[in-house]
Amino acid sequence: MTIYCDVSNNTDKRVSGRLRGQILRPGKPVILFQNEVSLLRNQTKEIALTPAEIPQLSVADPDLWWPFEWGQPNLYRLKLDFIINNQPSDAQAIDFGIRTITQKRDSDNSFPEIGTGR
Repeated sequence: MTIYCDVSNNTDKRVSGRLRGQILRPGKPVILFQNEVSLLRNQTKEIALTPAEIPQLSVADPDLWWPFEWGQPNLYRLKLDFIINNQPSDAQAIDFGIRTITQKRDSDNSFPEIGTGR
């Protein structure tokens, strides 16, 4: 799983801090991670956290999200905060689902069925 977030420094000085996160779902272990971030003055940038950089983002056996007609709409909660000098600067939270759909063509170039994968 890759997490994308925008971080902004609206001051006229360079800022360094720690982007901390946790992913929660009842019945699943809490996933904790953090990443050091530096921003130039008045800079906004997108941060991408990947499993290659943050191994905890390789979620084993996730509860998959499905539209309610097809199955359970299992949701996780992502909480992010940005820490500067051991003080919280900002925080955000969002609910999200994990789902991957794969589809293959038959020899006649049609799409016979949809499968799930991770």
